[in-house]
Amino acid sequence: MTDDPDLITDRMLGFIVVVGADLIILAGFAWLASFISTTAFVGITAVTVGSFAAWIGYRWRLIHHGTPESAVDTLKQRYAAGEIDEATFEAQLDKLIESEESSTGDEQAAESNPTTDHARNDSS
Repeated sequence: MTDDPDLITDRMLGFIVVVGADLIILAGFAWLASFISTTAFVGITAVTVGSFAAWIGYRWRLIHHGTPESAVDTLKQRYAAGEIDEATFEAQLDKLIESEESSTGDEQAAESNPTTDHARNDSS
């Protein structure tokens, strides 16, 4: 997924036209030539349009609800906006880095020594 904020990109429009419209047109010609039934034509059209609508809806949710910001990103924004001074920024950044390193260290230790988890579970 790109960082493009546009809901519908040029690439998406091209894909919709090339795949979606062509599929519907081919199904329409097959229906007109009596190769497929009206139900099949309507079904193909509905699935095609529904698929692209779902794809656009998925992109809309990603753009408008996105991923939550990390604590470091929030701290950087507060510093850039002038809400906190440099000393406060550095102190809070050090705390965040230490907490991330300790949680990463705990996870790595648990992965490298699975018997520790079993011993903890047995003692509880």
